[in-house]
Amino acid sequence: MNCTKKFLALLMVLAMALGMTAVAESPVASPVASPVAGEVEPLSTAFLMYADANWHYQWWHDGSEPAEGMKVTEAAITGEGSYTVGLDFTGTPEGAASGIAFAAIGLENGEKALPGWTIRVDEIRVNGQPIEAKKGYTSSDDGIITRSNIYNEWVSELPADARSWDGVTEDANWITVDKAAFERVENVEVDFTLFRYGADMAYIMFADSSWTSQYWGTDDSAVKATNATVTGAGDYTVGLDFTATEAGAASGVAGGADRAGHQARRKALPRHVHQAQRYPYQRRIRCVHQGLHLL
Repeated sequence: MNCTKKFLALLMVLAMALGMTAVAESPVASPVASPVAGEVEPLSTAFLMYADANWHYQWWHDGSEPAEGMKVTEAAITGEGSYTVGLDFTGTPEGAASGIAFAAIGLENGEKALPGWTIRVDEIRVNGQPIEAKKGYTSSDDGIITRSNIYNEWVSELPADARSWDGVTEDANWITVDKAAFERVENVEVDFTLFRYGADMAYIMFADSSWTSQYWGTDDSAVKATNATVTGAGDYTVGLDFTATEAGAASGVAGGADRAGHQARRKALPRHVHQAQRYPYQRRIRCVHQGLHLL
């Protein structure tokens, strides 16, 4: 009987010893911080560079503090998309800035963080009212800050690194606004879209069987076109409406039966520039095609 009790006691001691060893060897999990849902690390900061006519009120995002009463609206760039930057002078002693000497959209470290990206200005508002603006371009003065000039009297020609969201810089401007619109600036806001690869125009090239109704991407005929700006993968719609033409409709489609006539008409067609994009990480290219693409 005593032997049995001693044996059971020994088994209990062994079990307790094994249990303590197992607990001692069990790793203790260290707490790990979970990422905040939806949080994205900014790639850059967008800001509005501005100097009034007297160079009294200025903003350059250079580490200096805004002037007394001036409010700055900047944007954290997280990728392609639409953003807004601006300045408000209503809290300043004068209650407004006077005129304009310089203005541009800037992207902090944009040439390094967002190489080749382009800016399209969508709307400029002065004192809450939209003003007319011509097409600008994207470039850099120092190889660091990406810039899109809005008003820059110091430029006399397009810089070598000028680029555009649509691939065309021939119609770009370094003075895109009328300075008269900035006579008294209580606030100014700029909406813009940032593109990584740019945007292309999609449309239907068409000629009917008699070559009376045609469309080649330009609004120089009675044919009403529905084109689409292609900014990336997705669904788009293009179309042609012939109801405003003299016949009120198109008849058939040009083909290859009349080969000689087709070649003659093809040579007479204007040259058209089409945009082409290559993905990923390849520069946009421009291909020049003449006339109709044979089906």
